[in-house]
Order: sequence, then C-alpha cells, then structure tokens
Amino acid sequence: MRFSEEELLRRIRRLSGSSEEIERGIGDDGCVLRLKEGRYVLSQDMLVEGIDFERGLFSFEDVGMRAVYVNVSDILCMGAEPMYFLMSIAIPKDLSYREIGRFLRGIGMASKEFGLKLLGGDLSSSRRGLVVDICMVGVLVTEHYLGRDRAKAEDLIAVTGMLGQASFALNLFKAGERIGGLGRFVERLRRPRPPYEVWKELVKSGIPNAMIDISDGLLLDLQRLLRESGKGAKIFFENIPIPAPLLERKMEVLALTGGDDYELLFTFPKERLPLFEGLRERFPLHIIGEVTESGGLRMFKGGRPIKVERKGWDHFLWRRWTRRRM
Repeated sequence: MRFSEEELLRRIRRLSGSSEEIERGIGDDGCVLRLKEGRYVLSQDMLVEGIDFERGLFSFEDVGMRAVYVNVSDILCMGAEPMYFLMSIAIPKDLSYREIGRFLRGIGMASKEFGLKLLGGDLSSSRRGLVVDICMVGVLVTEHYLGRDRAKAEDLIAVTGMLGQASFALNLFKAGERIGGLGRFVERLRRPRPPYEVWKELVKSGIPNAMIDISDGLLLDLQRLLRESGKGAKIFFENIPIPAPLLERKMEVLALTGGDDYELLFTFPKERLPLFEGLRERFPLHIIGEVTESGGLRMFKGGRPIKVERKGWDHFLWRRWTRRRM
C-alpha cells in the first residue's frame, strides 16, 4: 500500500499529547515548551535495522516499544523522570503502511506506560532498513544527577534483576534452538522494559551515588562508569545474578558481556546499606562488588582473580547479530 508523508504525519500526530508545559507541539517547525523551574536531562538513542534488531526476531510492536524503553533507561540512569521526546524515523520502501502502524502502536504503548508526550521530529525514507532515533527529555528528581562520574571509593556496587537473559535468548534463536519455557528471556530481548519501579524506590530513598544501565554488557558498562569516576573496582563472580539456564549450559560469560540487559548498575555508600537491604526484601537487588581508589576492574571467583577477554558490545568492532555465538 502506497502512502504519503502527510498521511503518515497524521498517524504519528495521534501519539502526541498535551500538557500545561507544551505551548506548541507537533505541527510546526519546532516545539515550544514553557518549562517550570528545575534541571532537565536530555538523552538520545538510535535503533538501526540489521544492527540493533532484525525483523525475523522482532515484531514491529517490539521495535517501537524497544525504541522508547532504551531511551527511558538512559534518562532514569541520570536520576530524572522522563517527560517528552522527539522522534525521527527513516522508512524503507519495503515497509507497508500496516507494518508502520504496528511500529507506531509499539511507540504509543511504551509511551503511555511512562506518561510521555511526543513533541515532534522528522520523517525520511531509507535505502536499506528501518531507523528510529529518539531524543528524550526528563526532569531531575534527585538532589544531584546520578550519572557515571559520581562513584566513590568504598562504594558498594549493585545491579537489579538477572543478567544475560536477552543475549541467551538471542543465542538460542541464532542457533535455531527451541525457546520453550524461556518466555521471560525472550521478553527481555524483544521488549527490555527498564526496572522503573525499582528505580523509583532507589532514588526516593537516596541510595545511589552513580548509575548506568547495562546495555553493552556488565563488564564494559562498569568500566565506563569507573573511567568517568576515576576509580577501580573488584567484583565477585559468585555474587553476579546469573540465570540457571546459563549456568547449566556453561554460558555464564553472557551475563558478563552479552548486553541488552537494560538493568541498572549503580554504586552506593556503605552507610546506606540498611536502606538497600530494606528494598531487597521487595525487589531483585544484588551487591556484586566494591569500588576501589585505583587498580582497574578486577574480578574474582573462589577468591582467585580471573580474566575475561571479551568485555562487551562495541558498534565499531563487531557486528551485533553475529557477536554472541559462543
């Protein structure tokens, strides 16, 4: 089915919302916001077909929801509540109007979960593959932004959830294996919803010093946080939350380097441990190590140091859809 840019814009406009702060939204050359006092966080993330997703593994609703989720995750890690977003889409000629509608439905579903308002964006065609680029705006709700540069020596290092689920599901798909009984793993691959409820309790309690989401693998993302903070760390393999199926297949490395987890990785001072333990009674929270003044990132297993050669995903070193075959 052929369609015009104007038809598609009308469809996208249904995703926009209104609020007191939006003086002028979709329909002009720019949007106008009447913002209240405060500090605002802006973040941007892009999904490219063939690099970040494949049609055979993801529905178009999945892609739309994923595009929103990964941007929400970045905003949360700065200590901000997501509010608005701009979205640019490049659409290949082989994508039907119905398929675009499914993609936009996914965008709308995920946006509704977080009360997000679409302000505008851009449309273009693509010679090869669907591309979606989102710029998100959030308002800081913590006294200080969290970010990657606020870790302190002797902070404890913690993560939410279980690691390696998405990359494990991807490995099974690529190997042509059946995924029976692993629906949660597949869901984490296709629709990696950030742990918003846990995040709200963490920031309300004032627990984290520094935070990053695990998008490219635990080890690589922890190294990024440590580099920005100018610190080192020691982590303990036995404390890392690894799902039983990975252990059974001896694929533990996926929990360390697989990526696409979109769980929270954060540091916090030891004096806030009682607050942390109180939340651990209700949420899946795990202490995996400690920040050190220097010494790089060191990992221990059974009390002995171990080395993992591959640290995580790098867009310019590996092809994403072939990297995780172990």
